[in-house]
Amino acid sequence: MKRNFLHPGFDKTIDEMIGSPVWRQDVHSAEEVPKLIDHLRNQLSQLGYSSTRERTLTVTNTKNAILYHLVFASKNERGTSIWRSITKHDGAQQGLF
Repeated sequence: MKRNFLHPGFDKTIDEMIGSPVWRQDVHSAEEVPKLIDHLRNQLSQLGYSSTRERTLTVTNTKNAILYHLVFASKNERGTSIWRSITKHDGAQQGLF
């Protein structure tokens, strides 16, 4: 998203993804794009996802630079169990995620 921040239509695409243009009050540059996660979480909570049913994971490269943020949401406890089993590893193993 950071690379596409200045591309035409970015705002409209994010409006559709988030479900609201309210994010525009907080995100004014590519460096502020990670703030979109908070807006997505807020929208998910309005759809009935509790904080225990949606998770995020920051994926970095070997130089610890952020590559992307993975967001998972499920209303089913089975989905939460699967997420926990996938992300329970840390260190190099999680880097292979």
